[in-house]
This record gives sequence, structure tokens and C-alpha cells, in this order.
Amino acid sequence: MAKGREDDKKKVVKKAVKKAPVKKKPAKKKVVKKNGVIPPTSANYKRTPVDVEIRAARRPSGYCEEVQVKCDEYVADCPDAIPSIVGLAIYVGVVTKTLYNWSENENNTELLHTLSAIKDAQHHKALNGSIVGDLNPVISKLVLANHGYSDKQQTELTGADGGGLKVDYSVQFVGANLDGD
Repeated sequence: MAKGREDDKKKVVKKAVKKAPVKKKPAKKKVVKKNGVIPPTSANYKRTPVDVEIRAARRPSGYCEEVQVKCDEYVADCPDAIPSIVGLAIYVGVVTKTLYNWSENENNTELLHTLSAIKDAQHHKALNGSIVGDLNPVISKLVLANHGYSDKQQTELTGADGGGLKVDYSVQFVGANLDGD
């Protein structure tokens, strides 16, 4: 019996020693020419001056003094009915995510103050515009909801003379024979 157990152990050891299969490297993809032109890739594509100019016009490379000047212009002379961070992003020429990323940098405290000023101006214009009637009430309600306002209705039930409700009830057993008959 002892010999049989040793053979079983050897089999187990042999199974554990097996090596994992070697992975083959994927074959390189063949470049397919379309109309005799190789499609641009990061390896063979070189930017032309026009591409660089278009990219520079699309978005600034980073936060700078010129961006802060544009932000200040937007806050001072807001072309929108209600100032917003989305409006600022469009005015500056970036997406809102970029503005938020810039504001997270400790060196850009001016931008953080500008974003706070936009939120305050938005709150002020929405509140005053809705009171005077210059703004759509539904839009004003949605904007003011972002500033802590809510349309809450509370219903309270009271009895006679403002007291508690009087509830009369009785318990009647039906269908159960308690006598055991």
C-alpha cells in the first residue's frame, strides 16, 4: 500500500511541474493601401503646419494669463441671459472638464474665484429675473434648485380644533370558532 501512495504522489508532483504554454507574439498587421495611400498612424503621420494651427485654435495648451483675462471679461460683460460655467467654457474655447481641471491646481486660485463668482452671479440673476418676470419660471426653478431652493409641499393632517385625528375602530372575529365545537 505504501508503494501505491508514493506512486500517487509522484503523479501529483509531475502534474505540478508541467510548464505553462509559451505565448506566441502576435503577427504584425499588414499596412493596406487605400487608393495607393498609406493611412496615417502615429508611426508614419507627420503633422503639417496647418494641423498644428488647427489644433492650437481648438484648445489652448494650458491655463495662462490670457485665459484668466477672457474669464474676467465673461464675468464682467456676460453675453448670456444667465451666466454659467458652460457659457464660460464656450467663451474661452475649452470644455467644462478642462476648466474644472485647471481650477483644481493650487496655482490657479484666480480661476477658482472666477468660477465662484459665476455661480453667485447665476444665483443673483436667476432669483431677480424670476421675481421681476424676465426669465421663464420653469428654467428659473431649475437653476435655483442648484442653489439650495426647492419646491416642497408639506401636508399635515389634524383633527377638530387642530388636535390629533380621532380614529374609531373595533375588532370583530369572523369565521373562527373559539369554543372548539
